[in-house]
Amino acid sequence: MSFFFKQLKRGVAKGFTLIEMLVVIAIFTIMTGIILANLPEFRDQTSLELLAQQMAINIRTVQVYGVATRISNDGQADRFGWYGIRFSLADQGASVVNRSVSRMFSDVVQDGKYDETTDVAEFDYRISNGYEITNICAVSSQNPNCVDMPGGMVDVVYRRPNPEATFCSGVNSTCAYNWDNFSEIYIKIGRISDGKRWKCLKVSSNGQIAVLPGFKLEKDAPCYLAP
Repeated sequence: MSFFFKQLKRGVAKGFTLIEMLVVIAIFTIMTGIILANLPEFRDQTSLELLAQQMAINIRTVQVYGVATRISNDGQADRFGWYGIRFSLADQGASVVNRSVSRMFSDVVQDGKYDETTDVAEFDYRISNGYEITNICAVSSQNPNCVDMPGGMVDVVYRRPNPEATFCSGVNSTCAYNWDNFSEIYIKIGRISDGKRWKCLKVSSNGQIAVLPGFKLEKDAPCYLAP
C-alpha cells in the first residue's frame, strides 16, 4: 500500500499546478489576441505584394509577346506586330482602361501607342480586392525626379526583336522612341480610400521589370526613392 501511495505522489509531482495552467492559458490568450489583431493588416500586405507581382508578370508577358513570333488577333498571319500594355488613371474616351484595368494590345500600325480604332485589344487585366493604380510617373535623363505622366496614362510597348521598352504618354501624343527621354517609369498601386501602404513597380527602358522592395507608408511618397 505504501508503495502505491509513493507512486501516486510521484505521479502528482510530475503534473501542472493550477497556477501554472492559468499562466499558460493567459500567455496563449495574449498571443492569440496579438495574432488576430494583426491578421487583417498582414492579409492586406500579402494581397498587395501578390498583386504587384502579378502586374509585373503581366508586363513580362507583353514583353515576351513583343519579342517572340506570336501574331496578333486581327487575322494577318504574315505580320509580326508590336505588343504593348496601357496603364491609365482615368477612362480614355470609350476605353474601359482605368485605375483598376490595364489593357494588353497589339500595335498594328506600329506607332508605339494604343489606338482603339486601328490597334487590337488582346486582353484586359483587372485589379481586384479594392486596389487600383494611384500614380504613374517617369524618370528621364534630363530630369532625375519622377514626373507625373501627361494625361495620367502610359503605353509600354515592346518591338520585335528588341526586349527594350518604349514609352508613350499623353492622349494622342507623339511617342518618345529615344530611350534616353524616358529611362524608367514607376507605377504605384494601393487603396485610395483607406490605404495604409502602397507598392511600386519599375519598368526600365532597358527591358528590366521589377517590383520594388518594401512598402510606401505615405500616399504621396515617390516610388523612385528608397522606402
